[in-house]
Amino acid sequence: MLAQLEGESKWWFMEVPRTGTSTLERTLRGIFPEAKAIYAKHWPLLPPQELLDNSKSVISIRSPFSRAVSCWQFFTKPGSISFVDWTAERCREGWCDVCIEARPQTFWFDLWKWDVVIQQE
Repeated sequence: MLAQLEGESKWWFMEVPRTGTSTLERTLRGIFPEAKAIYAKHWPLLPPQELLDNSKSVISIRSPFSRAVSCWQFFTKPGSISFVDWTAERCREGWCDVCIEARPQTFWFDLWKWDVVIQQE
């Protein structure tokens, strides 16, 4: 979670796993070099109430198919299992319910009423 806590604009960015947040974070750090990572990636789910009440929130979402492909590429060795087989296996195991990186984007999106939504297609 990246936040700019000082200065005129106060904001925080929720890093939803597998939505291109590393690239977005590098971009935001270039624009706002004074911004700080106030927590380890993805935890805790929301910042302290004071920050919630006094700042703008930013979240990134991604095409669900593109995000699923990103998870498949991240969690498997190249050539070890097809995307279709991997997806079917993950669904049978309930993996999306227990693996934080694979939780549906609605899990993250429903945590807060976001001020800015960056949608990647």
